[in-house]
Amino acid sequence: MTIPRTTRTAATALALLIAATMLPGCVQPAPEPSASPSSSESATPTPTPEPDPEPAALEVSLDGIDLVDSAEDVTARASFDDGAGVLSFLGDALGTTPEGTPNAQGYPITFYDWGDMSVSVIDDGPATVWIAAAATGGLELRTTEGVTVGMTREEAIALGAVPDRDETGDGLPDLLRLQVREAPGTESLENPGETGVDFILVILEGDAVVRMISPASDWGDL
Repeated sequence: MTIPRTTRTAATALALLIAATMLPGCVQPAPEPSASPSSSESATPTPTPEPDPEPAALEVSLDGIDLVDSAEDVTARASFDDGAGVLSFLGDALGTTPEGTPNAQGYPITFYDWGDMSVSVIDDGPATVWIAAAATGGLELRTTEGVTVGMTREEAIALGAVPDRDETGDGLPDLLRLQVREAPGTESLENPGETGVDFILVILEGDAVVRMISPASDWGDL
């Protein structure tokens, strides 16, 4: 049977088209599957929050007392000029305020004792803090220089304490002073004619610090 010319032409064209698509380089590659993000890429870890700093120390200077946290930041402060403020500050820091004891000699002073530390408050006036331990209620008790009860004489002097008096006659100072500062308008009771001074008093027994008082002075005995 003779195939009509038009039919042969159409068949030839179709065959050429099929062959062309099968030649190397003419075959279209199948699309690559898109990569799905891995679990490590898609899951962003949640940062662990840092714990808040905890109260760590009560730090005494000549002018007042600070509450310092574990990051060494001051979180609260009271000035010794404000006796009622110091009492409130210590009550908050230590969780309780002891009952006050009036001065037995009739002076307008009330004494509050926590055991490891205490404070005397003049009515409507300033306060004085007494420290008798290295820590209380989980808080370190120290001066701004880092002097603490239990430290040796040499350690306290290395941190800036200066010798005061030798009261036992052994040639070594039993009292030290920190942060010594003149008090204008006063006269020293120890050195008449000279301006009085304020300081933190460091008291030793043997070679060890046993108490610290702030502020102390050599121009008044109230």
